[in-house]
Amino acid sequence: MALQQLAARYPVRGTAPAPGSEPESTRERIQRLQQLMSAGNAASADGEYAAALATFDSVVRMFPDFATTEYARLSRALMLYQVGSSDAIRVSDAILQLEDLEVALRGYAEWEIAMEFNKSFSDRDWVYRTKHWPPRLMAALDRFLTLT
Repeated sequence: MALQQLAARYPVRGTAPAPGSEPESTRERIQRLQQLMSAGNAASADGEYAAALATFDSVVRMFPDFATTEYARLSRALMLYQVGSSDAIRVSDAILQLEDLEVALRGYAEWEIAMEFNKSFSDRDWVYRTKHWPPRLMAALDRFLTLT
């Protein structure tokens, strides 16, 4: 239910040219997407998480047809977590309602697979330097790493 509510809040929509105007070329759209992604990353780096969230949300709504938009979706999820969005909290609560044992088993298996591909995620400093995760997510990673 919570996932459906979240999906309804963030529908995938394309952009249509204004009546009587020329549609943007793909090159112009890519440039605009890159500008917005840069602005969102800069806002996040400056600790302006609400502004970063709004920017990444704009990218997702305006450019649903580009593969690069997946990075905006991921960044939006990180910002939702950072700002403590009620949507993110509802999704977290829905996940927490799963059976503890099932979650633990799945989490362990997924962590093992992830470590096969890239062991760097177990290094907090590497994650902080290269992935630029916001503070709440870094705290969650710290808690997780102390469990493993």
